[in-house]
Amino acid sequence: DHPDEVRRKGAAAREAIASAWFPERTARWVRARFASLAPDADDALRRGRQAEAEGQYDRALEAYVVAAQARRGWHLPVYNRASLLARLGKRPHARRLFASIVDTPEQSLRAGIQFHLGEIRMHDGDSDAAAAHFRACLGSAPDHSGAQAWLALIEARADEKEGRLDRAIEAYSRACADRDTWMLARYNLASALARVGRADEALPHFVRVAREAHSAQ
Repeated sequence: DHPDEVRRKGAAAREAIASAWFPERTARWVRARFASLAPDADDALRRGRQAEAEGQYDRALEAYVVAAQARRGWHLPVYNRASLLARLGKRPHARRLFASIVDTPEQSLRAGIQFHLGEIRMHDGDSDAAAAHFRACLGSAPDHSGAQAWLALIEARADEKEGRLDRAIEAYSRACADRDTWMLARYNLASALARVGRADEALPHFVRVAREAHSAQ
């Protein structure tokens, strides 16, 4: 090109850049760039929880990984990721993650880890190992109603298996009291009551279980 034409094109390019440049746009670009290079752990955890609440589970799992990597030694995003994996039925992966942080110094988190490990063991059919986890949960959180309910249910099932139906009914009743909305314990209680001829007492429990099942559909 002719030198004058080159100068003209250069001036036009500089003018176009100047007219399109805004401090706010640059600031957003800088923030996005820093976020990609050094993500903020708290923000990643927040995004993970929001995605989980919205049912966007893959995004949630990814965000929890980012949060854990952004702040090494922070156990909360690992716990959230493991909890979600357990909810999605990916129990072996969830168990490994929970086991990796089981010695966390955070007492409330430690109780939750033991509780989840107990539920995973129950799904695996190992009630003895599950009971040990639930007792460990109560060691960190003595008022954990979920762990209390599971232990009562395990006790009740053992009593029912041995034909000790009155004791089983009492233990199932404790499980329902500890966790009022837990339909598994309530159904078992109703079944045990029916087995000993206490149909009038069993009926309201069966009705509630059926109603809850219908409303959940």
